[in-house]
Amino acid sequence: QYLKPDIFSGRIRPTDTKESTKYEKLKLYLKKATAAKNSPDKFESVFVFTGDGSISESKPAHIDEFRGLMEHFPQLAATPSAFSYMDYSDESPVRYRVMDEVMRPDLSLAMMHHHGDWDTQYLNFATKDNITLDEITKYNYRPNARVVIFDACYNGSFHRDDCIANEYIFRPGKTIATIGGSVNLIQDKWYDKFIGLLADGVSVGYINQHAIYLESHVIGDPTFAFGNTATKGQTADRICRQMEEQDKKFSDDKLMAILKDSPHALVRLQAYTMLRDRISKRLTDATIIALQDNYEMLQRFAVNVLSASGDPKLIPSFAKILTNPNASKRVAFNAVQAIQFFDKNQLLAAVNAELEKMTSRLSRPDTFKTKIRAEVEKMGQRWDDDINKLTSGKLDQKHAMQQISFMKIYCPAYLLKDVADYTLQCSDTAQKKALLDILGWHKLAYNADYCADIALKISRDGSLTDEVRNEALKAYKRITKQ
Repeated sequence: QYLKPDIFSGRIRPTDTKESTKYEKLKLYLKKATAAKNSPDKFESVFVFTGDGSISESKPAHIDEFRGLMEHFPQLAATPSAFSYMDYSDESPVRYRVMDEVMRPDLSLAMMHHHGDWDTQYLNFATKDNITLDEITKYNYRPNARVVIFDACYNGSFHRDDCIANEYIFRPGKTIATIGGSVNLIQDKWYDKFIGLLADGVSVGYINQHAIYLESHVIGDPTFAFGNTATKGQTADRICRQMEEQDKKFSDDKLMAILKDSPHALVRLQAYTMLRDRISKRLTDATIIALQDNYEMLQRFAVNVLSASGDPKLIPSFAKILTNPNASKRVAFNAVQAIQFFDKNQLLAAVNAELEKMTSRLSRPDTFKTKIRAEVEKMGQRWDDDINKLTSGKLDQKHAMQQISFMKIYCPAYLLKDVADYTLQCSDTAQKKALLDILGWHKLAYNADYCADIALKISRDGSLTDEVRNEALKAYKRITKQ
C-alpha cells in the first residue's frame, strides 16, 4: 500500500436494528457529538487491550507498546491511572472486565488488539470469550472511551447492516469516534502513528489521514478533537509530524543521523519509514542500523524490509538476528520467513560464522546450532526450481501463469534479474504482461533498478502491443515512484 490522501473523512451511517431506528440513532449521536464539540474534554487516559493471537505471543512487543505510549503522551507520565492495560489471559471470561474498563467515564482512548468480524470482537479464541452485537445489547454496554481504535479485522464494516464500530458510537455513552477496518487488516503496521497528537487537540480524522491504511476508516465524527492540554516543547509525535510534513527538508543523510542518534524510539521509527517509503539509496545501511535497534517495532519493520530487499550486504546482520536466542517472537518468526529470500549458501556461511562465535555462551550449543541450521536448510532456496523452470521456458501456459501469480510475494531478489531478462525476451503476451506486473511489486529489492530498466526498455518497444507497453510503463513508474 502507498496512500497519501489530501483530505480526511468519516462515516456516520446508522442502520435500523431491533432496538432502534436509524433516525433515533442519528439524532442521539449528533446530540452527543455536538456536546463534545462545544465542550471538549481533556485528554486524560489510555486503555490497551491485547487479545489472543494479536501481539499476545511477544512480550517485548507489549513492553515497547507501553514505552511508545509514554512517548506519545509524556504529559500523562505522572498522572494517576492514566495508563491501564489488560490481557486476554488476565481472567476467563475477560469480556466483562473489558466492557467495564471501556465504560470508565474518564477514559479518553481505548486501543483494542484482537481478531474480529463485523459482529464480533474475538478476545480469546480458546474459550470463545467474545463481545458480540447481541451481548452489547444484553449487558447494556455503554462505551465511554471518547476514541476507540480497533486493531482488528472487520470491526469497522460500515457497509453491513450493523457492525461493532457502529454500536460503539451509537450506543448511549461518550464514544464519539472509532477507527476500524472494513476488511482484513495487514500485519506489522504502525497502528498508533501520531496518536499522541490527540492531546494537542488534533482531530481523529487527521490522525487516520496520516496513519492511513486502505482498510482503515473513521467511524463517527472525523473532526472530533480533545481540548489542547499538551505540554510545551517538542514531543516525539510533534517531531514526527514535522518530519513528515516537511519531508523535503530531511535529506537521506539527515534521516540516517536521526535513526542513529534520536533518543525517541518513535522518531527513529519515523526516520526509518521515511527512508523506506522514498526507497532511499541508503535503505540497506538504514536497515542494518534498524535491525539492531532496541525498539521492537522498528526492528520488526527492518526485518520486513530485509525480506523485501534481499541485499547480500544485509546477510551478516540477518545472521545475527537468526542466531539471537532471545529475539522477540514476532521478529524471530519474520526472520525465519525471510530466509527463503536470500541465497542459502551465503546465508548459511554467515550463520555458521555467528554460531561459532557463540559456542562458549550457549548452554546447549549443539542443539541450538542444529536448530538454526535446520531452519536455513528448510527455508533456503524454496523457489529456485520453480522460478528456474519458468525462466527457462519449461512450463506450459497454465503452470507458467500460476507460477507468475505466486511471485508477487514469493520471488527472491537474487532471482529477479533472471526474471527480468526472461520478461524482456518472452514472446507470450499474457505471460509478458503478468511478469511486468510482478516486477512492479518488488520495488524494495536491491536490484529493482535493473528491473526498472528492463520495464522502461519494453515500454519503448514499438513492436509490442499498447497493452504490454502500458503495463511496462506502469511497472517502471511503480518501481521508481513516479
